[in-house]
Amino acid sequence: MWFLELMFVLATVLLVTSLFSAAGLRYGPWSRILWLFVMLFVVTWAFGVWLRPIGPPVWGAYWAPYVLVGVFLALLLAAAAPVSRRPPPQPPGAKPLPGARTPAELEDEQIETEIAVEESINIFFWLVLLLAAVAIVLRYTLPGV
Repeated sequence: MWFLELMFVLATVLLVTSLFSAAGLRYGPWSRILWLFVMLFVVTWAFGVWLRPIGPPVWGAYWAPYVLVGVFLALLLAAAAPVSRRPPPQPPGAKPLPGARTPAELEDEQIETEIAVEESINIFFWLVLLLAAVAIVLRYTLPGV
C-alpha cells in the first residue's frame, strides 16, 4: 500500500510543481524548482499518511489527502515567497536627506539581510524534511497508531 501512496504523492507533487513552473511563479522561498519539489514531496507524504482517509479509494488506497495537502502547501509556500522591495531610485543630482544612508550602505545592509534570511530558510528546510521523514517512518512502522 505504501508504494501506491507514494505514487499518489509523486503524481500530485509533479502536477503542482509543473503548474508553478508553467505559471512562472516563484518557487516559494527557494530559487530552484527542485527544492520546492523536494519540500512538497516529503511534507505532502508526511501529512497525507497521518490524515484520516477521505474520498474514494483507488486500488485500496486513498488519494484525496495527498492532493489536499499538496495543493494547500503549495499555495502556502507561494504566499510566503519573498517579494523584492528595493527603494525607488533617486533622480540624478538629488540631495540625500540628512542622516540618510548612502546607496552603498543600503546595499551592504540588504546583502547581510538576504544572507541571514537564506540561512534561516536553509535551517528550516532541513528541519522540516527531517521531521517529515520521521513522521513517514513512524506511520509505516507503527501501524496501530
